[in-house]
Amino acid sequence: MFTGFYCPGCGSQRAIHHLLNGEIISGLQYNLLIVLLIAVLSYIFIRQGMQLVFKFQSKNILHYPVITQSVLIVVILFWILRNITVYPFSLLAP
Repeated sequence: MFTGFYCPGCGSQRAIHHLLNGEIISGLQYNLLIVLLIAVLSYIFIRQGMQLVFKFQSKNILHYPVITQSVLIVVILFWILRNITVYPFSLLAP
């Protein structure tokens, strides 16, 4: 609010609200980065479910430094690109 720039999380609450109400396109329009969140949460839930059902331990790929760094790079790039007011980057703004 102070800088006038959109943060990477701007519009996330509205995006989740729309997604939960079945309005997928409008949810993605508020914050496209929510796709990354859904992918990470899906991986976590599926991995936990498989460990409970099959009783085995596996390595969590989210704990590898290259994955953490990649997610950080994607978030920073999204942050920069959504603040560019030129088409098509202006579509990333909430």
